[in-house]
Amino acid sequence: MKILKEVTDWGQCEYAVPNHTYALNDAGKMIAYRKSGGSWEFFSKPISFQRTRRKFITLKPGKSEVAAELMEMLNEV
Repeated sequence: MKILKEVTDWGQCEYAVPNHTYALNDAGKMIAYRKSGGSWEFFSKPISFQRTRRKFITLKPGKSEVAAELMEMLNEV
């Protein structure tokens, strides 16, 4: 599983575009996402995920509060 935090600079957009954090399974499909400042939302089935024209950093479970929160929620299920 990978946890990706979006760091795209949307400065040229005419409106505000928030960056979110995404959880992908080993096949690269999105299983959950977290809105900026929000809680994790899970999908009943993994959905396709496009990285085109966006920038991301990979969060490591032991070094990120957001990643640790997701791992705790997955362990509860």
